[in-house]
Amino acid sequence: LCDNNPNIQDLSDTKRPTKIVEAFGELYDNEWTNALEDLLKTQLLEREAIDTLAGILKSVFETCNTFARSQRIALLRGMVLCDSCPENDHDALSQGLRNKIKTLQKDSAMDVYPFVKKQVDERINYACLDKEVKEYADRCAELSWLMNVQDPPLVLNFKARSGDPVDKKKFSVYTKNGSVVDFVVWPAVMYENETLFRKGVLQAK
Repeated sequence: LCDNNPNIQDLSDTKRPTKIVEAFGELYDNEWTNALEDLLKTQLLEREAIDTLAGILKSVFETCNTFARSQRIALLRGMVLCDSCPENDHDALSQGLRNKIKTLQKDSAMDVYPFVKKQVDERINYACLDKEVKEYADRCAELSWLMNVQDPPLVLNFKARSGDPVDKKKFSVYTKNGSVVDFVVWPAVMYENETLFRKGVLQAK
């Protein structure tokens, strides 16, 4: 009943999706705002600064997504002593075993996070980041990792192209009202089945 079911959450779990998404909103309100102000001091245009921060989040999230999937496959293969079993081999892996592996990955997420963070750091040029931007990137990494070890994983939706009609069900507007999209400021948080957890933010025109 619980497997890959976004409608069922353990309310005693402090790292459950609703709590993670709440923290993701706080990331936008706090670290993102501080990092934006920091970048604007370097004479970047606001659009350039916003794109820079979005680029950091995308890169970190995609890296964590890759690591989470690789870890899950490694756990599955290790359990059945098979180095080449595909992730979706239902004959080799019972549903009960799959659920235990997903639970293990989620429960140990913060224990293995330092190792994940080390790998993420190697993919981002931290030397060129100011303090506020680095704090933003660090928080992006932690929440991106937690999002990707959920069952099912959470996804970030940046899909609102310039010129598209504004989808007010998925996005709030930034500083300008309008009927069409200019650019995405902050992604919506969803499940792969399009269940919306939190609206994103976009600039309209």
